[in-house]
Amino acid sequence: MRRFRDQDGMEWEVWVGRESWGVMVALLVPSQGGAPLRAHLPASGPEEAERHLESLDDRGFLNLLEESRRASP
Repeated sequence: MRRFRDQDGMEWEVWVGRESWGVMVALLVPSQGGAPLRAHLPASGPEEAERHLESLDDRGFLNLLEESRRASP
């Protein structure tokens, strides 16, 4: 799990998830509550997805947030 702040100062937690067909996603969860978002990750498995998240800087997390969509329940 990683944390970052968006341009408005809101803190987000980022977790690795897997869609039902095996696509790896970043799950972006607002720390103050609210609907989670998801963004596809360029990874073929959970370890690769974790490494990808570890390689991101603040701009990379903001890009994930911009590309994200509402997560399915």
